[in-house]
Amino acid sequence: MKKVSKRTSPLKKVVHDKALSVAWVYKKGIATLMDGKVELISIDLHKKSKSAIHLGKSIFEISNKGYWNPKTIIERKNKKIAFLNRNIWDNIATLHFPDESYFEFHVYHHPTLILIISLKDGTEICSFQLLSAKPKLIKFTTKEVYTKSEKHLLILGLGQFVFQGIVKEYHIGHETRDAAKNNENKEGQVLRKIVRAKA
Repeated sequence: MKKVSKRTSPLKKVVHDKALSVAWVYKKGIATLMDGKVELISIDLHKKSKSAIHLGKSIFEISNKGYWNPKTIIERKNKKIAFLNRNIWDNIATLHFPDESYFEFHVYHHPTLILIISLKDGTEICSFQLLSAKPKLIKFTTKEVYTKSEKHLLILGLGQFVFQGIVKEYHIGHETRDAAKNNENKEGQVLRKIVRAKA
C-alpha cells in the first residue's frame, strides 16, 4: 500500500497495484490521475450532478440529466463527446461514443462496493473498489495501455466521477439505516423503562 502524502486528504486514500505507476491523488476535492510526476487528468468532485475533466488544455464538462432514464453527458465546447445511459433499476450502464464504440459500467454491492468498467467483450479497463467507508479507502486498478489515449483517459475520469456519486449514495443509505436503528433502540429503551415503572 502506498503511503498517502500529508497534502492528500486523509479521508480519501487510494490503494494501487504496486506494478502500476498510474495513481489517483486527492486534494481539496480534486482528484488527479498521475503517472509518476506527470498529470494525466484531473476532475472536480465537489458536486454530484456536474463536474469537469481537465485533460491537457482541454476541458470536458460532465453533467447528470434525467431521473427515470438518467444520462451522464460529456461535452466539450457545447459539443457532445459521449453519453452514459443508466437505468435506476439496473446495475449496468453503457457509455457511447460517436464512433459507435461503447463500454459497460458494472456496479456491485456485495461483498463490497465496486465499479468495473469494461469493453463490450468483457475485457476489464479499470475498477474502483471501496475498501473502507470511514476513513474512505479506495482501491483503483487499470493497465498502462488504458492511459495512452484521450478516450480511455475520459473513461477513467468518468469512472472516478460515477464512483464518487455511488459512494455518496452508499453513505446516505447507511446513515439512514443507522439513524433508524438508533431510533428503534431509543424507543425500545423508553418502552422498557415504562414497563419497569408500571411493574
